[in-house]
Amino acid sequence: MQAKKQALADQLNLKARQIEVWFQNRRARTKLKQTEVDCELLKKKCQNLSDENKRLKKELHELRALEVGSSPLYIQLSKAATLTMCSSCQELFKPNEGT
Repeated sequence: MQAKKQALADQLNLKARQIEVWFQNRRARTKLKQTEVDCELLKKKCQNLSDENKRLKKELHELRALEVGSSPLYIQLSKAATLTMCSSCQELFKPNEGT
């Protein structure tokens, strides 16, 4: 490795130490760039988890706020699920699943 470094230094009319520092700096820049990419990815994941947490808390609040009446109560929890509360057994079920 020392020979390669010296050959490159001779070819570029630089000192071997300058070559060594250049490669150290390049490694540091590469590591910093990767850290920035990782940080952005983690920020996006954190935001997605925060959004999901907020949605789930809202859904939980809606479920806790339900009052069982004399007839089945329909609520829209999300775009994907509509649940029915059975007034006799107080269980939630999807309308096409039965009680």
